[in-house]
Amino acid sequence: MRRKAAENSFSLSFPPPKRKIPEQRKRELAAILRKDRAETLEIIVRIKQNDRLACSLDKDEDQKLLRGYRERVRKLDMSIEKTLRDEFGFCKSCNQEIELEKIRSLFLTDTCRTCDARLAQEIQVRLTEEARLEKELQILPINRQQS
Repeated sequence: MRRKAAENSFSLSFPPPKRKIPEQRKRELAAILRKDRAETLEIIVRIKQNDRLACSLDKDEDQKLLRGYRERVRKLDMSIEKTLRDEFGFCKSCNQEIELEKIRSLFLTDTCRTCDARLAQEIQVRLTEEARLEKELQILPINRQQS
């Protein structure tokens, strides 16, 4: 009997159940991501054209920019695939849908505005506490041995 009670008190933490993205939202998410992908590819083309037209002294800088934009395209492609698999657009903290406006501005976001605000508040509390402790430590006298 005790063993049964002990087994019942033990609980496992499972990830939230997978949610199905409604088709309308899936189309909206995919359209946002595809538009951003197309704009990024246009930027890549312009950088390459400028590099060919001008004898750029900043070729290393151009290459860094190109790598960054190519990485962005890769991440956008992954996000599009995740959208089609119903794995994109949900907050990793609360499993609620992330607002489309937020995804439009930050396509790689993985938290909703509510959780962002909560996290920002937690960080602010920690920083305030750290500043208070740092100030207290500065006030404490330092015991130094005099020779």
